[in-house]
Amino acid sequence: MSSESLRAPAGSINCDEIVALVPAYAIGATDPEETLLVEKHLADCPEAVAELSAYSEITEALLATSPVIAPPADLGARIVAASRGSSVPAQIIRPDFTLPPKTSDLRRWVWLVGTMTAAVAVLLIAANVVWISELRAVRQREDRLLRLLEEQNLNVASIGSGEARVAVLTSTAGQTDLIGTLVWNVEEQNALLYVSNLPDIPADRVYQLWLLAGDLRISGGVFRVDTGGMGWLRFQPDVAIENVQALGITAEPEGGSEAPTSDPILIGEI
Repeated sequence: MSSESLRAPAGSINCDEIVALVPAYAIGATDPEETLLVEKHLADCPEAVAELSAYSEITEALLATSPVIAPPADLGARIVAASRGSSVPAQIIRPDFTLPPKTSDLRRWVWLVGTMTAAVAVLLIAANVVWISELRAVRQREDRLLRLLEEQNLNVASIGSGEARVAVLTSTAGQTDLIGTLVWNVEEQNALLYVSNLPDIPADRVYQLWLLAGDLRISGGVFRVDTGGMGWLRFQPDVAIENVQALGITAEPEGGSEAPTSDPILIGEI
């Protein structure tokens, strides 16, 4: 009869029970009944065989690294006295040894520690992603502000010296954060328009500035805004700005229009 025929039929044993006994079996802490159970069914449970091998390696490593404890100096005298029937009291030395937790408890702790470690790792990764995103946004805002500052310095310099005047354009919808500012040089008639918080419009449309002088609607030029709704326009109108009564900004098709084709978004008076 082969050794295979001596093994228990598949499904007749509970390998989880054998695996649970492996830690104690590896250090000789199982009782005779448990020892017999493990040795009888170990070959039928590959998981138990692998775990026993791992525990055996750990046990050998612990034995190799355990410090050597020297016996008490009077141990020899006590042995001799005991052999002679001496009444020297025996000293019981109890080793400080605790059985390892059951495999089920050990696995529960390993699972708990692993879960907590994974949760902490996920939180750290999420925090880093948020921090990196916020840092990138801050840098983008800084770059945008620096670019606008450079453009503003160039634009202010282009107006030239002399008397400068200012007109303010406000939202027709009552939006207090949507505003435009027109600055021009009276002598040279160089003008500069700044706008902020204008809404985004389709790529095939642009913003166009209009100067209203009597019945005339004179185009001051077209411009676009960035993702923050900020933009500017330098121009030199065909008519003296002092003769203009009002200003308006509309959204027009690409390239601009000869006359306004939509309602103004911003308006102002000179």
